[in-house]
Amino acid sequence: MPEIDHLSYSSTTLYLLCGRAWKYHYIDRIETPTAPALVFGSAFHGMAEHYIANGGELTELWQESWTTQCERESLIDWGVESQSGLDATGQRMAQSKAIAELLDNLRTQYDATNPRCAVEKKVTLNVPGVPVPIIGYIDIITADGIPGDLKTAGRMWSDTKASDSMQSLFYLAALNQGALRCRVGHSDTMCSPRRPSPTRECSRSTTSPVNSSGCST
Repeated sequence: MPEIDHLSYSSTTLYLLCGRAWKYHYIDRIETPTAPALVFGSAFHGMAEHYIANGGELTELWQESWTTQCERESLIDWGVESQSGLDATGQRMAQSKAIAELLDNLRTQYDATNPRCAVEKKVTLNVPGVPVPIIGYIDIITADGIPGDLKTAGRMWSDTKASDSMQSLFYLAALNQGALRCRVGHSDTMCSPRRPSPTRECSRSTTSPVNSSGCST
């Protein structure tokens, strides 16, 4: 039986949705096709995070990130989608004035010399009674101390869906446990391929407070 040395937000979510699917993936190691939406989201993350930290030309960064993600995934179930079609969607988003303005705004709030700021910040949460840690990566922590998460979706999330996401609670608990105090709240940057006009919603009072052990109160 494979040894599991850590959990993640995605693996925990899968277990809560379907324990058998979790076993097939993480214990039996049965390879399953990757959904095109996940490949697209990873490519967009790569483009955005590189731009925020280092600058560059967005369309070139998209092409590089998209090519890398497609080569990295050995099995993609394209279904009704196509590699060229999603590439074109990514190019269109990379050329979107609204997305460029949003990423420029995030970039002005990111300072590599500021110890509070981070891009792709690795966080670890140790939960009492769980023998392995939960590990995750926060897309960005800006100078205002708010952790931000980049999302790509066919439609914008509602405020309720963003507020109820377990992912933001995990991030805040992990940061709190690691003594990296961030402002209570979360920020979601939503980028819709069908409507590339992203928004950054900052909710400062919708996330449960966490105590020193990293558990919600």
